[in-house]
Amino acid sequence: MDLESNYEIAPTADFIYSRNFTRVALQFPDDLLKDSTRVVRALREQLRSLRKCGTEKNGDNNKDVRLFVMADTTFGSCCVDEVGALHADAECVVHYGHTCLSPTTTLPAFFVFGKASISVSNCVEDLSNYALTNGKRVVVLYGLEYAYSIKHVREALEEASS
Repeated sequence: MDLESNYEIAPTADFIYSRNFTRVALQFPDDLLKDSTRVVRALREQLRSLRKCGTEKNGDNNKDVRLFVMADTTFGSCCVDEVGALHADAECVVHYGHTCLSPTTTLPAFFVFGKASISVSNCVEDLSNYALTNGKRVVVLYGLEYAYSIKHVREALEEASS
């Protein structure tokens, strides 16, 4: 999976730009920290592009956005570290990776769940075989990292059952 898609660079930049945030905390869990510099670089490029486009269209202000990488959070990495973000004087937090989706109290948060790779055809084949073998309905539960693909799984299952 490519960086732009997995880390939702365009939607994240849109969130930051559309709300005029200028100080943004990027919270990475330990296992994703290795990608943080590339994510920052990609976000800066996307924000620069949005700023340029906005300036040409409506004379938008040309504020620079400061991005701060947060790691080794005080709480579990699934919770938004508002305290750490406030220490950086951030106006919002972008939270990457697994999350418990606890509500924030002081800062807006944007969640990027990531995308785990999945073979839709293998998944559909296994689910179909299981349902046929056992003669029962199947309920599919999935983690947020697979949410992007569930529509394709459903469509393929419907096609396979017709």
